[in-house]
Amino acid sequence: MKWLKYWFISIFFLLSTSVYASSVDAVQKQILAEASCVALSPNAGHVFAVARSCDKFSASCEQVCSGLSDGKSGSLQCFNSLHIYDNGPFSGVNQLGLKVYKYNSCGGGCGPNYCCCSS
Repeated sequence: MKWLKYWFISIFFLLSTSVYASSVDAVQKQILAEASCVALSPNAGHVFAVARSCDKFSASCEQVCSGLSDGKSGSLQCFNSLHIYDNGPFSGVNQLGLKVYKYNSCGGGCGPNYCCCSS
């Protein structure tokens, strides 16, 4: 019966988030960033997608991750970074949808707006 409960919750979540929204909201960005960081993670362990300000005065992702810790994971370090754009999901067939830039680094400046951190 437990699986049925999770199935209903999943269906409700999918139906309550509009695929045809005009832009991606903060929760959707966080979910996309977390899924991307988990997929990019080179090692087993806890993975976190941490939002960061996108300007030239912001701390780099290396600094953001090293300044955070989790009770179970301990201190964190950056292993990648992403920029998730505000463009909306696809609006029809043969249309461009969401856009994400993967940096393959943990730099700063106005670029990555999510840091991929792990222990």
